Amino acid sequence: MARVLARLTGHAARRWGDYLAPLRRLLPEDRHQEFNYGLIDLGALVCRPRNPRCWECPLRDLCAYYQRAVGEEACARRLEEAYAEVLRP
Repeated sequence: MARVLARLTGHAARRWGDYLAPLRRLLPEDRHQEFNYGLIDLGALVCRPRNPRCWECPLRDLCAYYQRAVGEEACARRLEEAYAEVLRP
């Protein structure tokens, strides 16, 4: 899940624990198990460590990594700025 969040937001955390507070804020109040398993599946099947399948990703329009890959640097920067607010402790 850390890889997915790092790519999505453009912010790599030094420790896994740095993602816990933002993840807690993103969790829906109900069906949190489905949310967690969805992130795990996304990381295993689509947002893979090598050769990610960005074209299959349902989050590609919200992903800083994808925007950089397609050459949309300005969009990637705007996304990173927006996510910085969410990731702030």
